Amino acid sequence: MSSSNHALKGVANVNRMCQHIIHLTKEIMMLGKNLKTLRKKNNLTQEDLADSLAVSRQAVCMWERGERTPKISVLTKIAKTFEVTIDHIVNREF
Repeated sequence: MSSSNHALKGVANVNRMCQHIIHLTKEIMMLGKNLKTLRKKNNLTQEDLADSLAVSRQAVCMWERGERTPKISVLTKIAKTFEVTIDHIVNREF
């Protein structure tokens, strides 16, 4: 393989990785937005939701701002709390 072909494959790999990162970032932001929307629609404060999930209010705040994501076990509890699927929380705009 020529060095130019090798370089092109490297660029293609970087592009795929960037696209994957962009997709994950969008999902994290969607999760935060949807979590906040669901919480407010159900007249819950961050503290109320945190208590029901056995996490800190700061954790809920960070999830809503897209700074962190909940563990899958907590995400499952969130979905049950709001009677939606995890897919709806992550991929659907409310």
